Amino acid sequence: RIAGLGGAPEEEVVRVPRDVVARIQRSLQTPPPGAGPGGSCLLLSWNIDGLDEHGPRDTMLRALAVAEHIALTQPVAVLLQEVIPPQLELLSAPQTLGGHYDIVCAESPRLPYYCAMLLHKRRAKMLGRPRTRHFASSKMGRHILAVDVVV
Repeated sequence: RIAGLGGAPEEEVVRVPRDVVARIQRSLQTPPPGAGPGGSCLLLSWNIDGLDEHGPRDTMLRALAVAEHIALTQPVAVLLQEVIPPQLELLSAPQTLGGHYDIVCAESPRLPYYCAMLLHKRRAKMLGRPRTRHFASSKMGRHILAVDVVV
């Protein structure tokens, strides 16, 4: 569980550094690069390696590094692979990216890691429901997550 983002029991807490959260919030207050009519449309794809086994603190720090980069670049959409629930909890928290990005997750993931998307709330409008296609022959729970958006 992640401290500072919700009520986790104290013995299970990994503390989120306040200075990192402050940097993320400052970056999100700056207009995104290329914003405005005729501006650029940045798409970011990232395998955030949720399967790494260096412990919860390392997982949290890597997720915060991802959040910091997203806040700096403010892409319209972020395509994430190997997301695990604690990372998604951190990325979707209002103190990090949750106030600026909608989170789209795979439907019924078959393993504890999955694909997810972050869509900028002001710059991308989702049309319809997201779709998940699981690959039947995959032993690693591979799937495709798709959604139609208007930018």
